[in-house]
Amino acid sequence: MTKLQPVYFTICMDTQITVKAHEPLVIEINLSRKEGTKVSQSSRRHNEFPASFANDGNRIQTDYRRCSHTAINQTIAWFQVDLGSESSLKSVKMYYRNQPDWPPYRFRQFYLDVSNASASSTTTLTSERKRCYKDNTTAPVTPPPVIDIPCKETAKYVIVETTYDAPEDDKFNYNGPILEICEIEVYGCSVGRYGESCSECQGCSTCDIISGDCCKYMEQHHFVLGQYCSDTCVNAACNPSNGYCTKGCNTGYWGNTCKSQCNQHCIGNTCEQGNGTCTTGCVDFYYGYTCEHQCGPQCSPRTCDRVTGACSDCNAGYHGLFCNRTCSPYCKSGTCDAHNGHCTGGCKTNWAGDLCDISHPLLYIYTEEANKLSNIFDLFEHSEKSGLLQKVRNLDRFKR
Repeated sequence: MTKLQPVYFTICMDTQITVKAHEPLVIEINLSRKEGTKVSQSSRRHNEFPASFANDGNRIQTDYRRCSHTAINQTIAWFQVDLGSESSLKSVKMYYRNQPDWPPYRFRQFYLDVSNASASSTTTLTSERKRCYKDNTTAPVTPPPVIDIPCKETAKYVIVETTYDAPEDDKFNYNGPILEICEIEVYGCSVGRYGESCSECQGCSTCDIISGDCCKYMEQHHFVLGQYCSDTCVNAACNPSNGYCTKGCNTGYWGNTCKSQCNQHCIGNTCEQGNGTCTTGCVDFYYGYTCEHQCGPQCSPRTCDRVTGACSDCNAGYHGLFCNRTCSPYCKSGTCDAHNGHCTGGCKTNWAGDLCDISHPLLYIYTEEANKLSNIFDLFEHSEKSGLLQKVRNLDRFKR
């Protein structure tokens, strides 16, 4: 095992003595508003509501008119802040769409990742990402509309992403995840700086973003004095300055110091050293970068898209991207199209529409009149004279 080099010991001891007096500092620099920062999103609703609406400095307006908005009927939605270069991050604060009649229900189960590769390239599951936060809110509860997330990492990209399909959108016949971010603020400094004014680190090239403490940074990255190399490093080989494994991790482990375990649902118990992404896929019934999610119970067969969890087909009686919506109880056959929910075989008596969700006594009356008359021309003439046909037409116009 490599011995401690005196230079690091001296720096750490000095830092411990001098930095203890430091109070935590508030990082006031919003990197998302600095020159050169770019924002983007996976899609755009009605070709309006661009990503720039979430980076205009306006925290007050959180109604849909001044928020970014991804498109409907997608399998994944993401919003990205490109800082232009690697930065030392402290936290990310988001203001989500929030109106008296529109709580932030689409914000459920989002996750916040950072990376040195963009969101569009990391969907391949091969690029490095680190997760700072995962929301676990379930309906009918909604997340807070303003959320401040600690994220002490070094990265170029900040990525907000979701695959959550909100049940409240069923009434609009919308499918898939949607993001509506009104403002995003990324706080931190350029690499090698810390504190509210982003002062230069003293005695080390990278330090704790809040206090400037070199030792604290090393501890957060699993560096322990006198115990550099984890026994899960390949050949117990690591960098003496920070404990990072230089030859990779033993099977089943990941991370700079190989102390994190791969998810048990990774095929072969193998994952990428940088971010824990399962390298050969997930075992049956699971999906996600680290195979942390289960496919929907109504997927047929019980498998789903590796990234989004979208089902290839649904069991009878279910529809939607994740097969989590039931067919209308008024479908005549009890089944519907797995993608759009349209009833197969028509509707039960007194019900109409593609989804068999329209009911009115006139429909029943009109059907009864049709049963009494055998000739279509007689039916039309009878309906015109009685005014029944016009009533049905008016009803149809009202429904549209």
